[in-house]
Amino acid sequence: KIDDDFFVDGGVFQNLPVAPLKSFGVSTIIGVDVIPDGEVTDMPKNVPLIVDRALDLMLIEQRKRMVQPDVLLQPVGAPISSFDIKSYDVLVEYGYQSVLSLSSKLKQFVS
Repeated sequence: KIDDDFFVDGGVFQNLPVAPLKSFGVSTIIGVDVIPDGEVTDMPKNVPLIVDRALDLMLIEQRKRMVQPDVLLQPVGAPISSFDIKSYDVLVEYGYQSVLSLSSKLKQFVS
């Protein structure tokens, strides 16, 4: 809250804001979407995890309707909760592997 106004993170509305970047004339956009897109095989065990997964599903659907970047990295393929801070090393490795898998496409944007 700032003065009498309430604000929320822009990710609630558009977690990968490609359209505003294009409207500012950005010619090449490389996006990183860290919302887990993997299938959940186990039912979340508590309310915060259920809410976390519901938010992930909402953002996945929202992503389908948004303007897409030139290259989209989606490093998280497994259903890892936003609350699972113990998976830090796994998430870093996912990010590294994601960059490696698209390295030839990414190199065309580097001079």
